[in-house]
Amino acid sequence: MSESRADWRDLCVRLDRAAMTEQAEMALAVDDVVAAVNWYVRMARRYYGSAGENVQTLRPRVEAAAAAGDVEAKALLGGLLLEYDRAPEQAVQLFVEAVDGGSAAGMRGLGHLLANGLGMPADEPRAAELFRQSAELGDAVSAFNLAQCYSKGRGVRINAKSYLEWLRRAAELCHNDACAQYAEVLDRQRKPEEAWLWHIKAAELGNIPSALTVGATYRDGSPLIERDPVQAVRWFLSTLDRGISDGFREADGMAPALTAAQIREAGVLSGHEPEAQLLIDRYHAGE
Repeated sequence: MSESRADWRDLCVRLDRAAMTEQAEMALAVDDVVAAVNWYVRMARRYYGSAGENVQTLRPRVEAAAAAGDVEAKALLGGLLLEYDRAPEQAVQLFVEAVDGGSAAGMRGLGHLLANGLGMPADEPRAAELFRQSAELGDAVSAFNLAQCYSKGRGVRINAKSYLEWLRRAAELCHNDACAQYAEVLDRQRKPEEAWLWHIKAAELGNIPSALTVGATYRDGSPLIERDPVQAVRWFLSTLDRGISDGFREADGMAPALTAAQIREAGVLSGHEPEAQLLIDRYHAGE
């Protein structure tokens, strides 16, 4: 049992399903429904299971907190209206009020609506400014969004330097897509050692393309990385966190050449011991 609460805003906090459940329960124990629901939302995005049902069960309490003036509850409720209800028109006022209250999540949410013309007329310059304000408060998603604005010229002029600065900032804040994208930039710059570290970080944070890249590199080896079949299968199995079967097929292709002990170790490392046991039963029954 953990003795301390983690900050749900911090994407660098790497917790498994059980630990996130524990954090949500600890938040509920002190009546912090905003933190609890945000943990369940993070869990629902990364894993399949009952987390989404928990979000809906607690939603009336979020609505009550928002009605009482809690700006983070307003930002959260706006996000739920977008993600679960597909009702951007209803989210607009909640995000506006959250922004007025200084919420980084509210700035990100309103910026998303303005960038995409959801529930209100599109205004890309205003969206980019909101992403900037939110990113300066430490919001990883907003930092990544602002990087994309500079990459594509949405609301700001295309600026390669600013793109890389905000992409690096988002990666440092543990946005998994930013880590993967930054690794690709470093690959193009022919900086394989740095790129590899960012691919590893992205994979650890749940980025599927990076997990597949890391798995394939350990499987095949490279001038930088020695072959390691256990690590290869580990990262291929890790893609099951998001319900992606491609990695399992890759692991299945490797399993006949591995020992049962190697597959079992990969299962433990990935947190997918039942799936590893399926491979053992298929190719190494009796070992």
